Amino acid sequence: TVLQHSPDYSLRVHGRLPEPADAEAIFTSLPPGKCSQDKHVFGLQLAGQLVGCLDLIDGYPQATTLFLGLLLLGKAYRGRGYGSACLEQIQQRAIVQGYSQLRLAVLSENTRAQIFWERHGFQAQGALISSGATTPGKQIQIMEKRLSPPEKQANLICVR
Repeated sequence: TVLQHSPDYSLRVHGRLPEPADAEAIFTSLPPGKCSQDKHVFGLQLAGQLVGCLDLIDGYPQATTLFLGLLLLGKAYRGRGYGSACLEQIQQRAIVQGYSQLRLAVLSENTRAQIFWERHGFQAQGALISSGATTPGKQIQIMEKRLSPPEKQANLICVR
């Protein structure tokens, strides 16, 4: 699984190597007030091989926000542009569905991830101690990015 190819993630979040229950939690953990219909988990494939996973939650914490619960690539696939490409697709999906912002939480100690998100236009909104099922008691940084629909493009006609 992706978690087995990302032991650093489990060590950072849980302080141990991944266990089967961790994969199940990706599919089942929800923030307060959300139900399973609001959660979408995707496998990220490259040449038919599962290389990552993605967890999105509709309308959290506000109806106009798409929450990115997890974007995780196997260790061998990081730093190669796949995360950026995936984020671009997430942003386009969010815009098409009418969301005005993306929001996520990243472990405060995970500076590499924070740099990734900042490079893609996310801004820190403040730190807090997580009460979530996947990171209880950990300090997390809330980050958000405002989304803008693409500019309308005019078709230019050359007249001679």
